[in-house]
Amino acid sequence: MLLNIYDMCKGIDKDIVIKEIRLISKKGGKSDYFEDLTGEKAAVIVLSDRASKGEYEDKSGKIAIEMLKNLNAEVVHYEVIPDDKDMLINLFKSLQDKVNIIITSGSTGFSKRDIAPEATKEVIIKEMVGFEEIMRVYGYRKVPKSIMSRAVCGIINENCIVINLPGSSGGVKDNLSMIGGLIKHALKMARGEGH
Repeated sequence: MLLNIYDMCKGIDKDIVIKEIRLISKKGGKSDYFEDLTGEKAAVIVLSDRASKGEYEDKSGKIAIEMLKNLNAEVVHYEVIPDDKDMLINLFKSLQDKVNIIITSGSTGFSKRDIAPEATKEVIIKEMVGFEEIMRVYGYRKVPKSIMSRAVCGIINENCIVINLPGSSGGVKDNLSMIGGLIKHALKMARGEGH
């Protein structure tokens, strides 16, 4: 913007100088509504038939853990399981009173074995549609195939939410970078603490 102003004014005065730009005040923007996850406990569940058999090393779950820790969440559970709907539902039920955030990675696509959305819908009481929509829109801008994610996000109880993320490392990183700072606010609303 300043280059445009300079370009328009240089015909009047070739010695024009733009200097001493200071921010006097700022309102709005990311820092006004993004919060870290201090005091929140989290679990990361990776869904992968092959990784659960040890055929390859999980990377997406480890990225989720690192990002949650960077947001000051305490990660108290990490597990790699096969794409098994009943197993995932049982894990949700066993964790819902122990953690505030459950992140799943993988099993959100169209194959017969992709079950994370169905399992999640069986345990949540309210869907967090805005989270789902923005993850797909943001993902589509970077990787058009991400529109095929059926990821579901929702409230399990007044003190626990679940967020399905894709199985790719990049998808986990991009989505948590975008929504990670909003998770605390979602929890506050679920707890009845208002906006």
